[in-house]
Amino acid sequence: MEKGDNGAPAMATTSMMEVEVEEEEEEVNPCLSMMTDRGSVESHRYYLARRTLLEMLWDRGYAVSVTDIDMSLADFHRTFSQTPDLDRLRISSTFLKDPSKKILGIFYGVNQVKLKDMT
Repeated sequence: MEKGDNGAPAMATTSMMEVEVEEEEEEVNPCLSMMTDRGSVESHRYYLARRTLLEMLWDRGYAVSVTDIDMSLADFHRTFSQTPDLDRLRISSTFLKDPSKKILGIFYGVNQVKLKDMT
């Protein structure tokens, strides 16, 4: 081990130029590119909301397809279009331990939701 002028171990130094070169060589993770939305803001929100609902159901023990959870934004647009039909976004699932327990996830759009709308 090299020692400095005062007898303490010498610290390794890296110049700023070397760090910049290393950063330029880094590639962007391809999974981040799946999150880029080239569609409407509304469709992106539905994509995120639907994925979050699927993840919550999965975590709570409901039967949910992993392929639905892992669906990319581009696949979402191909399946549901840029202006998704809210009826097609519905999610129906059963509880794995007790299939008689069912849950239905419904998307109501951007308008205010009232109790009478849900009955």
